[in-house]
Amino acid sequence: LSNTDSYLFAYIWSSLICAMAAWGYYGVYRNRAVTPRKGASTRAMRRLTFNVSVLAFLWALAPGVLVTEHSEGVRITVSCLLAGLMSGGFALATVPAAMLSFEIILFTGSMIGLARHGETIDLIIASLLLIYTLVVIRTALMRSVMVVENVVSRIEGERQRETIQLLLGEFEENASDWLWQLDQDLRLTHASTRFLTLMGLP
Repeated sequence: LSNTDSYLFAYIWSSLICAMAAWGYYGVYRNRAVTPRKGASTRAMRRLTFNVSVLAFLWALAPGVLVTEHSEGVRITVSCLLAGLMSGGFALATVPAAMLSFEIILFTGSMIGLARHGETIDLIIASLLLIYTLVVIRTALMRSVMVVENVVSRIEGERQRETIQLLLGEFEENASDWLWQLDQDLRLTHASTRFLTLMGLP
């Protein structure tokens, strides 16, 4: 690309990045009064993955086109910038598809930009980026598994509590024993119906 074409591309590229950022902030502003949902639909996950992929593609264009004719220092700077962006995979750990798409697209863009030169420093940077990308992906996937296990454990805990409450309620209704519960200050916090009746309490 000539200097004029490079500048034109840079303006278009930066405008698209700003437009994506503005659109994201607008979505947050528009939904600020909406009650947060406990879960997300499949459609929402697909839309998130698509938006993340588009954003990653725009950032991946930087090393693939903008640094073709630039110095070694510029290539290293842009590679470091993309390495920093790749850490965003941790924030996307709860949506593995979006995280993988984000990481792979950024890594591919970096490799294309570095492969156009083929110098020793480019090979070193490519090797480091490969290792870094694999570490980010592996760590994010492990975090995703931990989040899923935590959610499943919490759901199972809620089910167990509901079952215990049902069994306790049935026991209170049919048993002849007095049942009550005190807090740490020895104040009555719960009592069975039979206990309240026998004690003459409302």
